[in-house]
Amino acid sequence: MGKMFNIELEENIKRKDLSYMEECKMKAEMLRIQQQIYGVKTSTSPHAEGVSMRDIAKEIGTSHATLSRDIELAQTMEEFPELGWEKCKTKHEAFKLKKERIVTGK
Repeated sequence: MGKMFNIELEENIKRKDLSYMEECKMKAEMLRIQQQIYGVKTSTSPHAEGVSMRDIAKEIGTSHATLSRDIELAQTMEEFPELGWEKCKTKHEAFKLKKERIVTGK
């Protein structure tokens, strides 16, 4: 996996017909791959080496907050597959499920 795979991920993320699950997982994968290739940015300087979540957000045209939430949701889906994420039709429903089942323990 390398730069070409990352370009494919970016193109797929920008498509409009992805499910929320696919979109979140691809964003998390894109961050992971770019940080694996270029390293993790540890400075807020725009010229610092490495890649940050803010860099990825800018690259795919979303906010840092949205990207952060999507990556967190992807990680939660991976950690708790038994919660039935596929029953959620939207990202909003998935966040609600996450909050109800994981945060509050219901």
